[in-house]
Amino acid sequence: MLVLSSRYPYPVRGGDKLRLHEICKALSRHYSLTLLSLSHSRKNPAPSDENAEIFDDIIVVHLPLYQSCLRSLIALASREPLQVAYYRSAEYKNKLKNLLNDK
Repeated sequence: MLVLSSRYPYPVRGGDKLRLHEICKALSRHYSLTLLSLSHSRKNPAPSDENAEIFDDIIVVHLPLYQSCLRSLIALASREPLQVAYYRSAEYKNKLKNLLNDK
């Protein structure tokens, strides 16, 4: 099962990350999970026991913060929702297409 996330869910801090963690924890009892996530951090998150028990594979796409802010600013002049503009990533889209084609 492929899990898509606009924010890397670890460390688990905040309601959105906790919710995703708990849902995936429950799903991992019955399914093999792959996480595709965005991160503003350039360094790859270190694997932890916490996420290793849940996900068989974790793919993190770097999305620079300045890009998100710039896209949101541009979206103010359009009808596009700011959150959609903020998290748009061509690299994420390509990784998703590749993962879907591999299955």
